[in-house]
Amino acid sequence: MPRNLLGAPLGKADREAYCAALVECLGSERAAGQYFVTAIDRITNKSIGLITAASIFAALALFLSERPHWGWLSAIGLVVLLVAVILLCSNMIATSAGLDSSALNDRVILSHGLKLSTGRTVRFTIALYLTAISFALIVAQVLLGVIWGG
Repeated sequence: MPRNLLGAPLGKADREAYCAALVECLGSERAAGQYFVTAIDRITNKSIGLITAASIFAALALFLSERPHWGWLSAIGLVVLLVAVILLCSNMIATSAGLDSSALNDRVILSHGLKLSTGRTVRFTIALYLTAISFALIVAQVLLGVIWGG
């Protein structure tokens, strides 16, 4: 699988190299940790936006799924869209779970931020791909209905 297909470094060595390069570029672990806080916030906002768009696609897919011809395309699109929304909703779960407040330091925050950012980026990217597939199925049903008059 190409390295950037999911938008984040997936291998442990790649994540550590990315983190080290980020600390070097930004000058400190604290600055890199803040970078991840901002990245997580941005992914959360993008997830909310994609959920909003998915609601429009879901309404259209639900309407089209009742059509007698090619309705199964929208029904499949609706299921794919549901999986995408589940992934997006998982991006909005609390971010501090698993942190021991008595042992917090810049390194721990940086490591946790990298883990959260990577996981959320991968889930968002997969959800984006699934949303595109769902939209393609909906468009296919519309086009097939226009061409064959179903």
